[in-house]
Amino acid sequence: MFSNLNKLIVVHFIALLGCVLCNDMEGPKEFFTSIAGLEDLLTTEIQLQTEMQKYIDTLTQHIELLRSEMTIIQHEHWKASKDLEGYLNNPINAYRLIKRLFSDWPTFEESVMSDSSRSDFLINMEAFKQNLSFPTQDDMVGSTRALMRLQQTYNLDVAQVASGILNGMKYGSPMTWQDCFIIGEYMYAMSYYNHTIAWFKQTTKLIQADEQLLQDASVLDFMETLIEYYRSMGDYDSALDLSDYIIARDPERKALLEKKAELEKENIEHANDEKEFKDVKIDYPYYKTNEYRLYERVCRGEHENTYSPQQKYLFCQYHTNGHPYLLLQPLKLEQLSLDPYVIYVHDVLTDIQMEAIKDIAKPRMTVPQTQ
Repeated sequence: MFSNLNKLIVVHFIALLGCVLCNDMEGPKEFFTSIAGLEDLLTTEIQLQTEMQKYIDTLTQHIELLRSEMTIIQHEHWKASKDLEGYLNNPINAYRLIKRLFSDWPTFEESVMSDSSRSDFLINMEAFKQNLSFPTQDDMVGSTRALMRLQQTYNLDVAQVASGILNGMKYGSPMTWQDCFIIGEYMYAMSYYNHTIAWFKQTTKLIQADEQLLQDASVLDFMETLIEYYRSMGDYDSALDLSDYIIARDPERKALLEKKAELEKENIEHANDEKEFKDVKIDYPYYKTNEYRLYERVCRGEHENTYSPQQKYLFCQYHTNGHPYLLLQPLKLEQLSLDPYVIYVHDVLTDIQMEAIKDIAKPRMTVPQTQ
């Protein structure tokens, strides 16, 4: 049951992604409402990665060549520092110094100017944009909203999702603080403030865990921008907590000290204000029905508790319905509920059959025009 539920969560995310994109789009788009579309994106990234690696390799080769020349020059300067007069009185050293400045350094400059790796890379990238699949703003909004609905349906903790954990199972690499911030930004733009705050707090948590990153003053500058987000949402407690943290690390931030005084004043003025943040669900009547709430409980694996009075009447069986084929290979039925009647049919298709169906369906898939 546990492993099936975790598979369901992953499949459900893809389904949610498709539903959200369909709800947000008024007409056909290039993609992406299916795993097939995501496979196209993965193919795009593979090509981009290959091109970037080629660019890096070319740059590395060029840099290594220049580095070897600089090592030789640095060694000459080290020898000169030991006995400057004696070094320069040597006619060979004098010649090599003049030769380097007259001939070698112009050659170095020319090699940098003639390096076409950057322009080649940009030209290839422009060609990729014309010929490969890239996500749009609608795709970013849709995938973020699908992630929020997945989070709510399964009561997933933000810290676990950011760690690549879904319902206790590790599914992927952890998110970076930048990933968490972008999710928070999109949620903020959609006015899902409760979720915005949770993702922003995860952002700061990941930053605070990286002491080396915190040595960069620009990171503290970034954290100051989060204070303004909290302030605009009326979450003065979080804004003040973050202000205290930044000031503790850099007491010389006078502007932040002044801002903190303003926040403390505003916090007192708005102490009795009721914070009514929007719920994450899309305003669609079906999401308010008992059926949808039951669906969410089933998704979370809570159907056993939901139908607990019936448990002793539920059973599994082999089913043939008198069909000759099924006599040889009966269906494996597991009853999940009697009212409404819900059964789980195990092993209907083999892995090979499922792959064949997907291969046949992919070229025919289009974006639905209804919600």
